[in-house]
This record gives sequence, structure tokens and C-alpha cells, in this order.
Amino acid sequence: MKYLQVLLLNLILATAAQAQNTDVYFGTGGQGAKGIYAAVFDTEAGKLGEARLVAEIGSPGFLALHPDGRSLYAVGKNDEPVVAAYRIEEDGELGLRNTTPIGDGGGAHISVHPSGKFLLTAQYGGGSVALFPIAVDGAVGQRTQLIEHHGGSGVVAGRQDKPHPHWTGYSADGRFAFVPDLGLDQIVVYRIDEAGPSIERHGVIPSIPGGGPRHMRFSTDGRHIFLL
Repeated sequence: MKYLQVLLLNLILATAAQAQNTDVYFGTGGQGAKGIYAAVFDTEAGKLGEARLVAEIGSPGFLALHPDGRSLYAVGKNDEPVVAAYRIEEDGELGLRNTTPIGDGGGAHISVHPSGKFLLTAQYGGGSVALFPIAVDGAVGQRTQLIEHHGGSGVVAGRQDKPHPHWTGYSADGRFAFVPDLGLDQIVVYRIDEAGPSIERHGVIPSIPGGGPRHMRFSTDGRHIFLL
């Protein structure tokens, strides 16, 4: 990867961690980047092989793996901002299933619900969260929900005068979605209706004033949140 001036934004482990060789996928951006790259990670030796281009798409900043391990999703750009669904082949290559437009600017983050029935994207510039159903074959459907955040903490001038959702993720039981919003200084919490599928605003968790929350993770026991 030294010959590419890329920004490594995400990596996805596509096979079980105990396997000797694991396919790793990289979302990229910046000058020289052409899309999604893959490499083989030798878990016993702790070494990563040479990266190769496996899907051409503009600025696939973040990737998300389906729970069944057979599909990979990316937020990126073709002629417009899209969600792209890929089939993971046996040799680790990616085959395009389909793309669907986001419709509210570029996606800053993407995550697949543990049920595998839908995914969420966060639109930093649009100030919104979008829901896309996932078909049985792994294809991504047309957007069925777009929820706009409103307001801004105003603590940092020019950065927090409006909402900027930055990440999406889920509680371990899959009942709630969490969206840190840099502009609001809050984590917005959504209640999930898996049958819909749909989400409905449940409440907010305030964060540090002026902190600009970006990404978060639950602790392994599910009792704590670590917020960047």
C-alpha cells in the first residue's frame, strides 16, 4: 500500500478469527485510492499480506459485514452517494450485488443490524440517519426511513451550529440503535422495530460539552459505553 496515498478508515475481518488465514477489507479515500482493498492476514504469524483492489468505488470510507459473513456493505460514491452491497466470494474477491442512493448527501458511517434485516447510515453533512432493508440474497433495498436530527450545542462555533451524525451501532440485544452526533454533543438513541424494520427516537445521552462525539463502542459485558 506504500504506493498509494490513502486514508485507512476501516477494516473488516471476513472470516473467523481462529482461522489461519483471514480476509481483511479496507475502506479508503484520498489521492490514489480506487476503492475497497483486501489482504490476507496470517493470524498465526501476525502478518498482513499485500493489499489488492477488489472493488472500484469512490471514497468507500466505511464498511460493514453482514452477520452471515457472505455480504459486505460500503458507503461510497458513484455518480452520487450510495450504499453498495457486495458478495464475498470464496477466494475473498468481491462481486457487486447492487447499489442504492442515500439521497441526503454522503454517508459517514454504516452498520448492519445483528438480525441482518437492515442497515443504518449516518449522514454527517445532511444531519440525518437512514434505514435500508436488506433482502434475503444480501442486496440492499431502497431507503425506507430518513430521520433528521435538529439543533446544535453551539459550544464550538462553526462546528456545532447544526447536527452532524457520525456513527451508527446497536445494543447487544439488538433492541436499540445508537448515533453519536458531533454537532449536538449527544448520543441519540433509537428504539428498533425489527419486524418493520424501522427505528423510532427513544431518547438522548448527553456527552461532554464541546467534545463532538464521533464513534462509540460497548464494553464486552455490555454495561459501559466508550465514546470518542
